Parts: sequence; C-alpha cells; structure tokens
Amino acid sequence: MKSTEQRTLQNGLRMLELLKQHPKLKATDIGDALGLSSTSTYRILAILQEYKLISKEKSYFQLNQAFFQTVIVNPKKIPWQELKTPFEVVKEIQENVYLAVIEDEQLITKRIVNREGIEIDVQSRKRKSKVHHSAIGKVLLAFSSDEDQKDIINNIDFSPMTSQTFQEKDLFLRHIQEINKRGYAIDDEETEIGMRCIATPILINHEVVAAFAISGSTENISRRKFNQLSKKIINYSQLVAEELIHLSR
Repeated sequence: MKSTEQRTLQNGLRMLELLKQHPKLKATDIGDALGLSSTSTYRILAILQEYKLISKEKSYFQLNQAFFQTVIVNPKKIPWQELKTPFEVVKEIQENVYLAVIEDEQLITKRIVNREGIEIDVQSRKRKSKVHHSAIGKVLLAFSSDEDQKDIINNIDFSPMTSQTFQEKDLFLRHIQEINKRGYAIDDEETEIGMRCIATPILINHEVVAAFAISGSTENISRRKFNQLSKKIINYSQLVAEELIHLSR
C-alpha cells in the first residue's frame, strides 16, 4: 500500500471514530478536529459516502447506522406507515414515493405517498408490473441473494408492457449486474410510456429488505436528472434503513 493510500485509510478510520463519538458533524468541524485541510476532508468524506459508511443530511455528516449495526428486520413485521422519510422526499423532490418488497416472486407495494404529500391506501396490494418491468423490481432483484435471483429470473416470462421493456434474458441479466454495481435502477418507460422511476435498495446488514423509489413523468424526471436524483434517493434510502432499525428495536 502506498503511503498516500495508507494516510487516506488512517484518516478515514479517524473520521469514522469521530462520528461515532459525535453523531452529527459538519465537514469543517471534522477537518478542524482531525487537523486536515478542507480538500483532504471533503475527498475522504466523499470516499466514505461512496462506500455507504456515512450519510449526509443537509450539511451534517453521520455514520450510516444500517451499515454498522446488526439488527434483524423482518419485512413482514415492519410498521411501514410509521416511516417519516417518504414525506421528506416528497417535500424536496415533489414526486411520487414508493416502498415495496418482493414476496412469493411478486412485487408488493407497502407504501405510496403522492407528489402532493397525500398517503395512498395500498393495503399491501400487488403491483400490476412484474419484476422485470419496474425499477423497484429490478433493484430488489439486483441485490437479492444469488439463489433468490436465479429462482425469480428463471420464472420470468419476459412479456413486455411497452416497447422499452426487457424481453431477452441474457440482456436482462447483464442489466441486473450493472444495477448492482451502480446502486440504483431506472424504469425508463418500461412499465408505462411517459413515466419514469428511479429505485434504490434499502440495505440492512448488507441485505436488501425493501426498495425505495420515486416516479414521475418523463418531463419531470428527464434523463439529465438521473445522476442527481439517484444520489438523493440513495441517501434517502439510507435514512429509511436507519428508521427501520430504530422501529425494530
């Protein structure tokens, strides 16, 4: 390991230890406490965020508790209606918000808050879209275990909803692998023409327990916004994971 890489690692560990002692700190506070320049501080914080070791809420950095804590979360026993983060997302992004899981190889919607901030009564209904049609289904599949992933994909008939829907197994498998690498999935008019969706996994103990997503028109969610919105949704999914940990205690 090069000396510069070793220093980066050491300073990254020091940051994690500092955030363990002080749950929320600004970048300037972290740099001052560790005697680091502004450039070094932000560079290391960016690395820690990339690896989901920390999250950022407004101007404050904090440990990603979903990464560090070992908590058993049973999706079937989660009080989905108690989550507050969906309303925060609607307030900032002003698009529809979804929470969903896969049960018996079917997508089950657990929560919908529309762009006006109104709760939609889903009663855990099954979504019409199949796993390979939607961003939610694809991201849940991408972060599932190899065994579950194989079982579900082998049972997909790949019937299209639109001309954009994946219809070939090999292409879909490569697409799923790419989703796992980048950390989010996109439904680009694959379920409904004129609509797009961006979904991220909710990970606890490195296992996916649900998917968190926003959806809206192609006009509101343009392709040039994919990168910006995906980063926001990834951060919000980490906040949901922390909420779930708190509710499961």
